[in-house]
Amino acid sequence: VRFEAPAKGMPGTLTWVVDTVRSLPFVGPEPIAWLEHRVFALKDALQRAYYTAFGEPDTEQEVADELGLADLSEEATRRRAELAVTDPELGWPPAQLDPVVRSPARGEGEWVAVVDDPFVRSYPGAPPAFYTTFLQVDPDRPFTRVYVVTWDPRAVQLRVMTGTREPESATGATGSGMVPRDQLGQLVAGFNGGFQSLHGEFGMMSEGRVYLPPKPWAATVAVYRDGRVAMGSWTDPPEGVRHYREQWAVRQIPETMVEFRQNLTSVVEGDRINPWRRWYWGAAPRGDDEQAYIDRSGICLTSEGFFAYFWGKSMGADELGEAMRATRCVRGIHLDMNQRHTAFEFYNVLRRSEAPDLPRRPSRDFEFEVDVPRAREWTARGRLLARSMTPMRFPRYVRQDPRDFFYLTLKPVLPGPALRRVGEGALELSASGLPHGGWPPALAAAEDGGTHFVRIDGSRVIPQVGIGGREEAPRVLAYLTGAARAGARRLVRQALTVGNRFAIVEQPGRSDETVFAGPAIDSSHGAGLGVDGEGFWLYVEGPRAAATFEAMGIDAIGLGPDQRLAYQLEGMTAGPDAFERDVAVESSLVLVANERPASEVLFPDVEPRPYMYWGRMQDTRVRYFRGEGPPRFVAPDPEEDDASP
Repeated sequence: VRFEAPAKGMPGTLTWVVDTVRSLPFVGPEPIAWLEHRVFALKDALQRAYYTAFGEPDTEQEVADELGLADLSEEATRRRAELAVTDPELGWPPAQLDPVVRSPARGEGEWVAVVDDPFVRSYPGAPPAFYTTFLQVDPDRPFTRVYVVTWDPRAVQLRVMTGTREPESATGATGSGMVPRDQLGQLVAGFNGGFQSLHGEFGMMSEGRVYLPPKPWAATVAVYRDGRVAMGSWTDPPEGVRHYREQWAVRQIPETMVEFRQNLTSVVEGDRINPWRRWYWGAAPRGDDEQAYIDRSGICLTSEGFFAYFWGKSMGADELGEAMRATRCVRGIHLDMNQRHTAFEFYNVLRRSEAPDLPRRPSRDFEFEVDVPRAREWTARGRLLARSMTPMRFPRYVRQDPRDFFYLTLKPVLPGPALRRVGEGALELSASGLPHGGWPPALAAAEDGGTHFVRIDGSRVIPQVGIGGREEAPRVLAYLTGAARAGARRLVRQALTVGNRFAIVEQPGRSDETVFAGPAIDSSHGAGLGVDGEGFWLYVEGPRAAATFEAMGIDAIGLGPDQRLAYQLEGMTAGPDAFERDVAVESSLVLVANERPASEVLFPDVEPRPYMYWGRMQDTRVRYFRGEGPPRFVAPDPEEDDASP
């Protein structure tokens, strides 16, 4: 199915007028592009003239206002400095950035933790999920600042969501335009996607469904089924292929990839800005040799394996690239542009019954508290990354949106919140002194009155019976000793679109993978294994194990006398009560460390090529047609690009 007259996906009065005029046969896109470019150029000239006449702005104060840093006292500055120190074990937060301009403002490139904010969700016991900073990238425009927010993919999951209007799949289907309602409790942020399909038809896949096929060499951010996030240039076409076809493009998608979003070519690869030598970055008519200075946004993968979102006013693509290079990005993607289409929103979504009163009324231009559509029991609080962001609707991504966007959810991280025990008070667990396969921890434990409690993060371990059949010696963290037994209850792994969840069930579903089985726990069992409210495995050992699970409202498997949890500590196997155990490895459930990185470079062997390779193939349309005419991406001087298109 081909869609000859696509509609833009973001309605609004001004946008609707522009799009309507653009679609008229006697006007078309080029005059509108010319007019927009002149308006943006005039606005930029007026801003430069204003600051030339009245002096440079107070950058420190303006940045504090933008990021909501009301407290600039020495005490607040000292605490921010303490939180900005990199933990050598975690590698988080990243080291501060080297400023781009020769005379940086105070605080430029220094990471500020997003903490103690009622409008931003945090996970109990975990390090700050976000850090922000700013950079000046253009000496000729002191009013231009790039605001950067970074997150650790080990603790924050990135997802891709399609809009209700665009893009459309080959069958005409569109997405829900909403964060799945069952993820509201983990939702922590959302931000804009890339260009609309009408302006490039770059690839899009969400929740396992392909809406637009991938374009060769396009800058891509991708999500795998296990939660890994990759960024880079899409792979080459099949050998000998000269023309773009949807069929082979879809076949190139890796089987384990469930989501991706493409836009243009990479802004940054390695330490190179614009390695694909693209000249057109939007908002400029064909033939102009100067790009528009306008609000732009982007996302990148850093050399440390973190991700960062960028937003700034009055920027060209080169300035965005300079900010990415200063942030140590190894792959960077230009996302959407224009004042009304770009924004990053933090969220704190709470059940109404559990939402504490806010300390003050939200500032309407920066913060909000709203009802959540199709989830009456939830209320959403949040704020913008920067106060001067002016999205067409605010809030945007926590509701329902016509256009695609990204959203971020918090991953459960050990030791997690305190265990709630009826009549016995809360119990704090600790991950210190236990074996791990890097951060986040795989195990956290506590002891209370002769009862041992151990949480196990099922995403950080690979459970297997014995340790045979592996090419390399595995990094064993723990054993559940003794052979598994048949029984009425099973610990199962349930595959989600992205990631897994664990549950104790009596009747496994068709796709459930059984990890461990046994009888329902009762007073005869000295230990048990369940799944707590955070999704962690919960091991309890002690004379009151069954009563403890019952008091916590957790279904559990009862373990026999020979079935106990044992840690692997520096060549010694020890249990929660610190005495050695004899372990029959061959019959034990062995917990091997999952050491696979949470992020990676996508198709790392793909090398930048001249325009003659990627230009025409990327501009090929399969659904959204602009009408007759030459390709949009025509280099101003083909001879400078080594070959004509």
